[in-house]
Amino acid sequence: MKNIIYLLLLFSSILYAEIDERKSDVYFANGINTDERDAKKSIDKIKTEFKKNYPEGYKSVVNWGTSYNHTHGIGIDLYESMLQKIYEDKPGKNLVPFIFNLTEIADYFKFSFKGLITKVANKAPREVVTKYASDVAKNLAKKVTLVYNSKYGKNFTEEQIELMFEHVFNYLIDETVSSYVSMSEEEILAEEQADVTEHQTKYIKNIRDGHRVIIVAHSQGNLFTNRIYQNFEILEKDKWMQSYIKCISLASPANNVIGAEFPYMTFDNDMIQLVPDSLPTNATNPKRYSFTNAVGEKIETLYSVEAHSFLSSYMATDFVKDAVLGVMDIYTNPDFYSSQWIVKDYKMRKKNDRTYFLITMKHEHDSSIVMGEITYPFTGAGKLYHVTDNIGGTGWVHASPGGDEVFDSWETKTEDQVFMLNNEKKETVDFVEPITGCIVIDDMWSNNSTEYCVTTQ
Repeated sequence: MKNIIYLLLLFSSILYAEIDERKSDVYFANGINTDERDAKKSIDKIKTEFKKNYPEGYKSVVNWGTSYNHTHGIGIDLYESMLQKIYEDKPGKNLVPFIFNLTEIADYFKFSFKGLITKVANKAPREVVTKYASDVAKNLAKKVTLVYNSKYGKNFTEEQIELMFEHVFNYLIDETVSSYVSMSEEEILAEEQADVTEHQTKYIKNIRDGHRVIIVAHSQGNLFTNRIYQNFEILEKDKWMQSYIKCISLASPANNVIGAEFPYMTFDNDMIQLVPDSLPTNATNPKRYSFTNAVGEKIETLYSVEAHSFLSSYMATDFVKDAVLGVMDIYTNPDFYSSQWIVKDYKMRKKNDRTYFLITMKHEHDSSIVMGEITYPFTGAGKLYHVTDNIGGTGWVHASPGGDEVFDSWETKTEDQVFMLNNEKKETVDFVEPITGCIVIDDMWSNNSTEYCVTTQ
């Protein structure tokens, strides 16, 4: 029995040790046709640049990783993205004419694209596939020209829109010939759900540990990130976790970015804009691209595959890279978030016939998250984390970030001070004066001043 109790206490201590509200976890959510090696290159690039430009913010990041969604080649990945778009919950804003036609366009595109990749998979002659793609582009142009012009305030002709689609379809044909893998729609959706579940489980663990989750999402990674954020909305018990997830969105095919304040950036010549009901461009790409038409003329590509790349386009453009890193620095700052923990109880202590108090804490949102250790109340506006305790206490503090040791003796100590944390503010636990046998707890630990009778423990 004693052994069981010991193991339970040990397990509880291990769980407690995970909690640290000073920390962040940063993930890269990849786009289509990205293998695990390239996804890792992307998070490594983000990590290297962040360390170089924001060394203090870098120190707060515990985990750098990928929220990897699996690829089966561009054909299957695009089909998966299309399914995600069709099932997308939130409509775009101020796009009424576009949304009015979205169902018709999406259904047609789904049928046409399925026909295209089926022909490729069945090794139809190249000219047959190209002719089919050209016909699809022509029919799509008829359907979407008015809608795209309304969305972007442009005056594209049907011929221009047709040329855009035809150029993209020819690229897809070249890519899918070697990479297409036959999967049913049910299999595609099942794998998409498995990826969503894996990412969401990881984020929940991070947030329950007190961390912030920052996601740099590129292309299809935005659809996965949005889906998870909406799952927290649906699951009432987990809705509070939304406050601890932040997303930086690049080249998004989605019609929204999670949370109203989250930034996004899409280049004016990024092919992602061909996705129906996607976010409009809001950045001019200094790099311009062109292709050669049938008569040998070089024509600037209105929407380019190259402009869509995370590493060679977005992160290779200084103002985009600077914006991504600057927002990351804001999001990794623990002061940007409120603590998940509030006071459960006050524990009065006596020292040299004077009174001070320690506290126990409870989770504000989820009663299943428990940390029952006595905690030093250095500031009510602080964060919960563990430090070295030179006094023989638990080492748990609720304090401003930055400290790593608690002391009961230091050079500038005054007669009213009991303990000090060696953070930048040199926060202290102070003696409190009893009033008719009770003490009044400061407002920073209570919405109203509250009297507690002194008991020595």
